[in-house]
Amino acid sequence: MMKRKRPWCPQHNLMIARAGNSDRIGIRVIRRTYPDSKRLNCPFDSHEAGALGVKSDYFVVAISIGFLLAGCAGGSGSGDTPAPDPVIPTAAVSVAWNAEISPSPVTNTMPFITGDPQWPGPCRTGDMILPVSGAGSWSTYSDSNGSVAVTATTGCEGVGSAARLSFDLGNGEWVVAASNDSFSSPLDLSGYSHLWIPFRGTAGVPVAFEVKLRDNAGALAVARLDGGSGLPVWRSWAVDKRQFLPQVGSLDFTAVSALEFAFSWPLANGGPRSGIVEVGNVSAWNLAAEQPVVNGFEQVSRDETTMAAIAADLLERQQPHGFLPAWFELTPNWHLYANAMALIVFTLEFNRLDDNGDAGANAYLAAAYLLGDRLVELQQRSNRNGAWDDSFRVADGNLALHPIGSRILWVGSTAWAGIALIIARDGLPDGSRYDNAIAAAAQFYGSEQDCRASAGLPSGSVTEGTEGNISSHLFLAAAATRGLAATADPDALAAFIEQTLFDPQQKRFFCGAHVDMGSGFDRDSCTLGGSGAVVAKDANSCLDVTGNWGAEWLRRQNRPADALLGLAYSRLIFPTQSFDDPGVKGLGDIAGPWTPTVEHGAGQWAAAGGPDANFVMAQARASLCSAGVCQGAADDFSAGIGWNTVSTGIAPGAWMYLGWHGGFWSRL
Repeated sequence: MMKRKRPWCPQHNLMIARAGNSDRIGIRVIRRTYPDSKRLNCPFDSHEAGALGVKSDYFVVAISIGFLLAGCAGGSGSGDTPAPDPVIPTAAVSVAWNAEISPSPVTNTMPFITGDPQWPGPCRTGDMILPVSGAGSWSTYSDSNGSVAVTATTGCEGVGSAARLSFDLGNGEWVVAASNDSFSSPLDLSGYSHLWIPFRGTAGVPVAFEVKLRDNAGALAVARLDGGSGLPVWRSWAVDKRQFLPQVGSLDFTAVSALEFAFSWPLANGGPRSGIVEVGNVSAWNLAAEQPVVNGFEQVSRDETTMAAIAADLLERQQPHGFLPAWFELTPNWHLYANAMALIVFTLEFNRLDDNGDAGANAYLAAAYLLGDRLVELQQRSNRNGAWDDSFRVADGNLALHPIGSRILWVGSTAWAGIALIIARDGLPDGSRYDNAIAAAAQFYGSEQDCRASAGLPSGSVTEGTEGNISSHLFLAAAATRGLAATADPDALAAFIEQTLFDPQQKRFFCGAHVDMGSGFDRDSCTLGGSGAVVAKDANSCLDVTGNWGAEWLRRQNRPADALLGLAYSRLIFPTQSFDDPGVKGLGDIAGPWTPTVEHGAGQWAAAGGPDANFVMAQARASLCSAGVCQGAADDFSAGIGWNTVSTGIAPGAWMYLGWHGGFWSRL
């Protein structure tokens, strides 16, 4: 997907956007992080095995952070007041799904309209039904004295049948309920791409929920959702069929005979170990038949009043040491990415007010310098060859490094710190003071590429996650246009993204690649305890890379048609509503989807020019933002690799600001 060489902005007629005296096109980025003391499996974007602990090809991470996202939209502008992002006209690019999965015809099942668009409810149904009922015969198993009882109940929101599974892990770590009633005949799922799995659970229960497919020969494949048993409302979980991993034998998708459900949770993790999960009729569907048509990128109308309120709130929260807490109601966490977003807002608000002759611009200029200068200082203190620690602590009123053993490096965060310094470099009167720090960050990526290649990791890569690689490439490409890329090789990184992380079948990005890390990667010696081979792709659906900045990255590669397909896929998968008020609509960030999010589902989406962008921005402003402060999501809920919070923070407000601002990525 990214084999083209820099110049970063070739003069492609649909993509070009002028910023100042150089031709550049728009782009966008996203990433997610987690709050203090939140431990979960994060497969991507971290490197310090010693600090994190390696578990297979996943890293178990304890980090202090806030959600990480970024959005962008191609735009045109001049100086500090970029014009609105251009909308590619329907006649220029009209995209329908390329049916590579099956020959099913394309139908526009989800039209995009002005106003309140068609929005799916929580109960979604595909073409092939895999019936689920508590009636009939079930077998149950456990590793200890756990139990699970199965009874019949009504399905998702009272429609169809469902199995009510009352489970108790007891002193063990798993229980299984297996249906003894085969389907009327084995089902052939080979021509389907996804499953909708409608279910709801018991609030506050952290137990993993597993769905298993069994074939005639007894082979089993499993899709697992950590924390899924705690989902308190009906939702349809969108599962790419490739997310079903072999557990017993190799599943024959042409002869699926039954479903099994399991619940698991390590004893050491604590928390409630019993609950009730109801599962409705599972259905299979084919992306090729369902993919809606997207004819162009939606332009978002500016809301300068709310932009000003967001910037003012961030300004008020800045501490004397320069940083802001990533999340406002939670234990203060001084996260790198979130503060990079604050620096971007301070710089753009200074530009906006200064262009209007508003004396209030000086406060944002001072705030930007304070935060930018602190980033430079912390880069030097981190002593990571140009990279930053992912977060910092406060000691005696000053920012300090975390203790040895709890310091974390996240390549995506370093990329965003570099992006923020580039925005400050170009937007502040004395921005050249950041050139050395930008070049040092680029040097880190060059060294990282060399070290990983020496260890046998994929050539050109800087991590295993799609987000981290794309964020890093966006930074490196921008640094290169300014002659600050040092020895890093943006083209090699682009080639890795193109060849490994883009799914040519579904025309979207994977969430990442699973690499054989063995005992781990030692950056100091550039050695690896495994083969370094890519052993699998993460087929989860992550809004940041399937849409949003993934779409913008494709636009920068002169691939607007693929970008529109990514947005179409995301518009099909991610629409959802609040747990308590179905009238609050938006896009989630991880399939599910579970609940509307502000960074990924509104601000990032709008900056990418996603369908119904004006609608989701209006929804977020009305329901999830107030007085310049925005929530992370409509509801608190964690499952899989996603963490949603109703707490307010830097990144949700910053990305709403950028969604309304327009033209942000044209500055890179």
